[in-house]
Amino acid sequence: MADFDVRVGDGSGAAPAEHRRGRHYVQEAVVDFSEIDTGLEVNETVALFDVPAGTLVKTLTTDVREAAAVAGVIDIGEEGGDVDGYDAAVAVNSVARVAGNGALVVPEGTVYDADTVIMLTQTAAVVVADGKTHFYLECIALERIDEPAVVIPGR
Repeated sequence: MADFDVRVGDGSGAAPAEHRRGRHYVQEAVVDFSEIDTGLEVNETVALFDVPAGTLVKTLTTDVREAAAVAGVIDIGEEGGDVDGYDAAVAVNSVARVAGNGALVVPEGTVYDADTVIMLTQTAAVVVADGKTHFYLECIALERIDEPAVVIPGR
């Protein structure tokens, strides 16, 4: 369970409204470290995205828009899984846009068969108390969770 949560929706893992079979969409999450009362300490986590079952995640982009005053470092990955599978060691004290290059996106992305939470972990021995970072998760809905796949006779 994440220490903090910036996911859009109710956090239930339910598919976003745009989750339709064959639909390409991008989820966005914003972490404003100044909004976390105690700052983000080493090994604390923030839930970023709910990824519904039946989704292909192509890539994750991290966009540090306001640099932190300290040398904070974040890993981005799966809750309870590959915790740095999307990106490892992203510095949040320097304005930059970084395309994820971890094992979960190279070369063709990851298909999720079960609902999954994508999260970040602050890994530096500092407290990140300022700065703002945006995250973009590129997804393709391979099937809609609440309806069966269409079967075409003769195929």
